[in-house]
Amino acid sequence: MCPQCDVKCPYWYINETCTYTRFTFLFDNPATVFFAVFMAVWATLFLEFWQRRQHVLAWDWDVQNFDDEETVRPQYEKQATEKKLNPVTQQEQPHIPWSTRFIAKTYSFCSLFFLLVLVMAAVFGVIVYRIIIGTLLYMNEKDAVRNTSSIVTSITASIINLIVIMILGQVYKLLAKLFTDMGRYNYYALLDLYCDPSGCMVELVIQLTTIMIGKQFFNNIKEIVMPKLMKWIKKILKGETEASAPRTSWERDYLVQGDPLLGFFDEYLEMVIQYGFITLFVAAFPLAPLFALLNNIMEIRIDAYKYTVEYRRPLAARAQDIGIWYSILRSITILAVIFNAFVISTTSDFIQRLVYMYGYSDNKNLEGYMNNSLSVFATKDFPANTGPDYSHITINTELRDTEFCRYRGYRFPPGDVKEYQVNLQHWHIFTAQLAFVVVFEHVVFFLAWFIAVIIPNVPQSVKDQMEREKYLAKTVIYKLESERAKKARKGQDSSIPESEARVSGLTNF
Repeated sequence: MCPQCDVKCPYWYINETCTYTRFTFLFDNPATVFFAVFMAVWATLFLEFWQRRQHVLAWDWDVQNFDDEETVRPQYEKQATEKKLNPVTQQEQPHIPWSTRFIAKTYSFCSLFFLLVLVMAAVFGVIVYRIIIGTLLYMNEKDAVRNTSSIVTSITASIINLIVIMILGQVYKLLAKLFTDMGRYNYYALLDLYCDPSGCMVELVIQLTTIMIGKQFFNNIKEIVMPKLMKWIKKILKGETEASAPRTSWERDYLVQGDPLLGFFDEYLEMVIQYGFITLFVAAFPLAPLFALLNNIMEIRIDAYKYTVEYRRPLAARAQDIGIWYSILRSITILAVIFNAFVISTTSDFIQRLVYMYGYSDNKNLEGYMNNSLSVFATKDFPANTGPDYSHITINTELRDTEFCRYRGYRFPPGDVKEYQVNLQHWHIFTAQLAFVVVFEHVVFFLAWFIAVIIPNVPQSVKDQMEREKYLAKTVIYKLESERAKKARKGQDSSIPESEARVSGLTNF
């Protein structure tokens, strides 16, 4: 095989990546496609059944139309400098001028753009780190260091990714308090690519494992340790001792932490990010659902402890549904289909194997696939001051005096009219990759649409109860109308007693 860097990197044998390739095959095999389709269908079923459950809960707690009853936020009312007539209620309500909102939105979007540039800079920095560290490790004269260079580079780069993600997450959280539309964490953008010769899939597996498990571990430690640490710091600052500690239960309850500033925002966000990991990248990380299940088993107990011991009893708040979070879950489900299609077609070797098996193999199997996937390079064509350098290592004569080396790719061999240009097989594979993306998306979207059609959003039992309620309301209205008409004919007062109207839910009748 050709050297993997311009200078001081030797030739190497492809069988050095056999262990890495076997590990890659655990995640990159024909079952990966079917598992990705299964997870896309599961995500659709999850949303449909959640929507049904949501309607049942809304009916049981009588909050189907609760959003229509919400009042203006005090913060908005405080900032409003004008009054505007509401066309629905015909009442004046606080209104912020367009000029004020435009300035605020411009400031918010500029800040968001700066953060996006910061994320891109972090991505670029991690990629440069991978290239430099990977090259330095591969230049080492010890075979053990060279053979593990890809794994070491991937793991360390993933840890750096995780640290950057956590730091940026805290920055975003602070800005979210100032700009409500900037409360977005970024746990997916830093998955860069620097592939081992055996393929790119295992690189994604290592990075996703490190980031997902690292994030979950950090969040669990934070939820357990931070409240106790803050309580301990407060005791030290106040000079409290065992003798001065509160004795009665109500004193202890009063001194525990109040509700989180953002309510359940962090809890929702944690679950949405986890949902993104198990849907967006499931083709590259099939173990994500298992880790999510194990984390949620722990999360249930941690949250139970947190809200019964560390926090005061929360005040009840009514809600019709989970709000914008459902739309975010729906968007992630749609994006997951597209992401997995491209992960399988570009990162995996699945398409390349199929194209070789049915287009270039005489026996319709994978015999000879590896040799077919390697192109030839003439060592005499190395530019000046580049190529293998053996001044610092010992290598056998067979490799030192070789005239040709191999590299991954589909290009014309040296001496051909189109030497080193991509050949026809490359374009066959590229076309097959695009076709796979289109077919995969259409199949999964059709299955999702079919599931959404056959599973109604509102259970039939709830529909029946809602129709029953409408029927009773119409009956009451008809009865009151009839009584008023009778009183009018007799010359009596036709107004409805307030108590009767209140019982019927018709105070504005």
